[in-house]
Amino acid sequence: MDINTLFFVESSLLFLFGLTMLVNSLANPGLRGAYWFVISNLAGGIALSLQGARAHLPVVIGIVLSNLLFVAQLVCLNRAVTTFLGRMERMWIAILGVCMVGMCGVAYFSLVRPDIGVRVAVISAMMAAPALMTAWVLFGPAAPGVRTASRLLGSVFLFFATVCSVRGYAVYRFHVPSFYFIWLDLIVIAGIAFGFIWMSAARLREDLERQAMTDPLTGVLNRRAVEREVVELLQRSAKSGGTISALMLDMDHFKGINDRFGHHGGDQALLAVTNAIRRSVRSTDLVARLGGDEFMVVLPDTSMEMARMIAELIRGEVSALRVRTETHQFQVRVSVGITTLVGQILGLEDLIKQSDRALYEAKAAGRNRVYPSGDLEPAFMA
Repeated sequence: MDINTLFFVESSLLFLFGLTMLVNSLANPGLRGAYWFVISNLAGGIALSLQGARAHLPVVIGIVLSNLLFVAQLVCLNRAVTTFLGRMERMWIAILGVCMVGMCGVAYFSLVRPDIGVRVAVISAMMAAPALMTAWVLFGPAAPGVRTASRLLGSVFLFFATVCSVRGYAVYRFHVPSFYFIWLDLIVIAGIAFGFIWMSAARLREDLERQAMTDPLTGVLNRRAVEREVVELLQRSAKSGGTISALMLDMDHFKGINDRFGHHGGDQALLAVTNAIRRSVRSTDLVARLGGDEFMVVLPDTSMEMARMIAELIRGEVSALRVRTETHQFQVRVSVGITTLVGQILGLEDLIKQSDRALYEAKAAGRNRVYPSGDLEPAFMA
């Protein structure tokens, strides 16, 4: 296989992987960075096609334009990665600057003072630098679901940077034909494509798992998620003899809010209460919406007295709210029931029942109250 045929094989691979990711992007429109990856593959495919046909093309097209398209490929690849990871998204500007400086060298040693050795060295350096910068991003912090794929893709970019560096030195210093290195490019092309597809699949799986565990309106945990988390907490607490408290919150007269202000007003009230709860609890506490206007907060390593303080803080935050719709403004109130377990193994349903009994007492005592289970008097009297 001669070098021109090899260029066409590589371009076909890039077009194929680009088409695959395009179909994947259309099927999953929320996939960040995918379209940049598609554009990158298209630019690289066209560039390799021009390289394969350069014997029949003017130098300015077969060499200068083709390498300019390689620049576009590297910039778009970096944009795809940084957009996908949500970090260092402006790095592509620095990469574009590095590549444009390199392109001046490519044009000079192609059109003004033709020198294939120096030109290959410049192109190799121009490609190695962006590959290293992209690898740096990929080896940085990443979500657990995509970390392995991110590290693998980072290794591919490191390999590509190494191949480019060795190619530039070997061609410039020893006049080794770059044909041998182009075979390694096939590995790089396939590795980058499969790595990005793997990361995309991992992200989709992570998003689906998060959606399955999250309440769609408020963004807090749903009943299924809190059940899984509580089981683990209770098991650890039972082994260590630790203390877990739970708050059951219910909005007062929520049906009246829906009747008077419509479901949009009810949704606004739910979101406002959710934000008030989040402001009042710690990062280690679990917040869940069990359904309707019923919320649960699980407080690991928290005594009854501390749970009372947190519950009062939540109740105060909610009482200070002024929920606004397009035409109305209204206040909301919550009642809170508290239960505390010390080294006990119970399921979520038992924990809910105990907290619900305290919540019922708070409602019966006149609402807008915090009521610990087992107390004969509410912790707060309106």
